[in-house]
Amino acid sequence: MNILIVDTPCGPIEYSDHGEGEPILVLHGGHGNCKENLMFKGLSTKKYRFITPSRPGYGATPLSGGETHAQAAQKIVSLMDHLDIEHFSLFGISAGGPTAIEIAASEPARVKKLLLASAITKQWMTNKDKLYKKAQKLFHPRLEKYTWAMFRLSFRLAPKALSKVMIAELSTVESPQIKASEREELWTLTKNQRSGEGFLNDLRQQTSKDRTNDITTPCLLIHSKNDAAVPIGHAQHAHETIKNSELLVLDNKWGHLFWIGEDSAKPIEETDSFFSR
Repeated sequence: MNILIVDTPCGPIEYSDHGEGEPILVLHGGHGNCKENLMFKGLSTKKYRFITPSRPGYGATPLSGGETHAQAAQKIVSLMDHLDIEHFSLFGISAGGPTAIEIAASEPARVKKLLLASAITKQWMTNKDKLYKKAQKLFHPRLEKYTWAMFRLSFRLAPKALSKVMIAELSTVESPQIKASEREELWTLTKNQRSGEGFLNDLRQQTSKDRTNDITTPCLLIHSKNDAAVPIGHAQHAHETIKNSELLVLDNKWGHLFWIGEDSAKPIEETDSFFSR
């Protein structure tokens, strides 16, 4: 996986470039960056080329000039211009959903397909929500590196306990059994995560319900009914308002992170099938 930083007309942007097939622009979720690769699980890099920018405020991509979904979309599209990629599919994950929606709505001639996975598609949290207030403290730009350092240390010392804490934040399934292989996948995902300025900016942004009405490209929504982080209502809203959309509802153990464990086989198969059409 190559990680580069390029200067675009909209400012610098960090990205990874992985694979050699059909180009897929991947927009990571909250706390993520261009190093994430769990969402590529089971997908061939011979068939697909995954281009994953660090969204504004994450990794080495500055937040400046990318504070709104429209600004972030413009910056990310300028990366595709820099790479001379005219047509591409979009893979919007969790908090990357709103920017993916904005790109699909504003660039219908360029976006071939849109897949929204556990994605935010409407208003998520407000400053009155307990989780919002908690996030303001834990993931403030001046404190988030210490929060993540403590998390990683705790995970190394007590992986079973931390995995239980994590799954309770991600899934509504009560007291599930967690296999060692699942803990390893969770660690692979979280060991490089940081919040930067990006996560609190994600919380500040509000998604317009009307923007999904502007999407004409074929869209697949994959969401778990057990998602404790982003409720299933987000997928249902998008399915109702995106004209050419399909909805796959999962009943999986890990809820929001449907790439983990044996339950991941079905959504991975459907993802591959959708992008291969």
